[in-house]
Amino acid sequence: MIETLAEALVERGYGVVPDFFPPLLTALLRTETRDLLAENRLRAAGVGRGGDYAVRGAVRNDRILWLDEHSASAAQSAALERLTTLRDALNRRLFLGLRSSECHLAAYGAGGHYDKHLDAFRGALSRKLSFIVYLNETWREEDGGALRLYDRDAPNVPARDVWPLGGTLACFLSEEIWHEVRPTARERLSLTGWFRG
Repeated sequence: MIETLAEALVERGYGVVPDFFPPLLTALLRTETRDLLAENRLRAAGVGRGGDYAVRGAVRNDRILWLDEHSASAAQSAALERLTTLRDALNRRLFLGLRSSECHLAAYGAGGHYDKHLDAFRGALSRKLSFIVYLNETWREEDGGALRLYDRDAPNVPARDVWPLGGTLACFLSEEIWHEVRPTARERLSLTGWFRG
């Protein structure tokens, strides 16, 4: 799995791994995310950083909760451990210099979307590799909500749509791969984050 993902990152700038999280972990995280959402602990996500940070529902309208390894649940800790193992394996294979990570749980409601963007902030090179692991139990094409990845060399040309099926990992170069979340017709859940340099 690591070898295939590493080759895809080198060749295309992105890779997709089905069943990266086992079904039980995916189910536990899905339940936790729904519980946290019901408790109003997920907050409207914003765009930008520092003084430019703002909640702009026309651009992005998901709700998120940043994870803290010191207060993580057992399921969150297991997910973070699995992601750390992935980071270390990719470092050994690709020499990316990835040193840490940041991630959050994310929930989109029906009609949710996130316009086309890069994950790296202008002038800040710390986010190197983006990752998303989906937590949805089932997904059909008519549910919408695909992650649309654009061609690294032609950023206006769609390269792949990734359907948010539970356990699936999408991983891509934060500074190079433009992407968007297409409008979703139903609840769409994920664990999303970045490996930093």
